[in-house]
Amino acid sequence: MRRYAIPSIAALTASLTGCTDAIVGEWTCVQLDDEAMPYDYSYSYTSADESYAYTYNVHYGLELTVFSDLTGHLTYSFDVFESYSGPKSEDPYEFDYSGGYVLRTTIQKEGIRSYFIDIDDGDGELSCKLTRNVLDCEDDDGVVVEFQRGD
Repeated sequence: MRRYAIPSIAALTASLTGCTDAIVGEWTCVQLDDEAMPYDYSYSYTSADESYAYTYNVHYGLELTVFSDLTGHLTYSFDVFESYSGPKSEDPYEFDYSGGYVLRTTIQKEGIRSYFIDIDDGDGELSCKLTRNVLDCEDDDGVVVEFQRGD
């Protein structure tokens, strides 16, 4: 009788049953250091005589996607709106733009619920602990990032 190591059988069983790692899925950042996320800020000012007005709104967010092969991407997105209207000698303007960028990630499992997320292109790394639907991470500089499962 041939004997197989338990890890080999466990890996075969997981691959045949479609089991994936607990970190796999969509994650939304809800806390970035001391800031609640997604971050929203609005500012508006109108002069006392109402001869000019200024408005500024910004929204940004951070999402983490992890695939079954423990690769993924970190997506930063933002929306900004700015407007100004002033005396007739000045042209009013509106400025509305959106954007963002995507960074590839590679995830290494460090323990039962511990992960190391390497952000490609030399943009850093996160050390993370997974508890149910919360992924608590910290970067090299001590910045805390908390994600909640979004899927």
